[in-house]
Amino acid sequence: MAKLSILSNEVRVSDGLYSLNDLHKASGSKNNHRPSLFVRTEQTKELIEEITQSTDMCLAIKTRKGGSNPGTWVCKELVYAYAMWISPKFHLYVIRAFDQMVSQPQPKQLSSTTDRKALNICVRSLANARSHNNEPADYASVWKMVNGYLGVAHIEEATVDQVEKGIEFIQQAIEGEYIGRNDQKLIEDDRVGQLEKRIAVLELTQSRLESELSFIHNHAAKLSDELNEKVYPALKALNPKVFATVRERMFIIHNHSKPAIVDGWKNQSALEIH
Repeated sequence: MAKLSILSNEVRVSDGLYSLNDLHKASGSKNNHRPSLFVRTEQTKELIEEITQSTDMCLAIKTRKGGSNPGTWVCKELVYAYAMWISPKFHLYVIRAFDQMVSQPQPKQLSSTTDRKALNICVRSLANARSHNNEPADYASVWKMVNGYLGVAHIEEATVDQVEKGIEFIQQAIEGEYIGRNDQKLIEDDRVGQLEKRIAVLELTQSRLESELSFIHNHAAKLSDELNEKVYPALKALNPKVFATVRERMFIIHNHSKPAIVDGWKNQSALEIH
């Protein structure tokens, strides 16, 4: 995460909250600008209440006494409010500091083992396609080719975007392997090769779909809770027919993306392939 710096003073961030004490220091540390005075104003209390009610933010403000990070810690909205409370000039400094932080180049996100799962499947498929006459598959050579294409010394240095490019690269190579088979023996084995390719693509699709279904299920559960609490009562009173339709569709989305349903779909897919 890029650092926030105001007038050459770094503002620490902890659990997504900014140190109001660091902001006080950056503003000149005047006694009448102490964070405790700002927090006690009626306008600040109303703003905190509004932030808490209008967002899913767990905390808008946190006060820590003792420990490694003592002081008052607040969300970004309260940082802006505090800066405006001090002066328009300091408020402008804070706005520009946030703009500069956002415009700074963000560090590239390195891929994880999970991110590279689909690429591993594709590499195995290509190595198996290139092994002839029961010779062992040369996975190392394929990985060397992939790393060279992506410009990394090892696949663990690849970013998420590079892994996606690697998958496309290997899939094209797999296509080339089967198109380029000319001798009779390879033609006879082409059905096996096509099945390997189909399995590789299915496993890749399954991995991505499983991840997307999990994402949908989690958000559908949260949305259902919010609808039950806020939207459904009003909608039911306003238009019972529309209410029934909306609730039925949310039920279908939530239930058809359950992990148990996904596992059943995976097992059925495996039976159909074999």
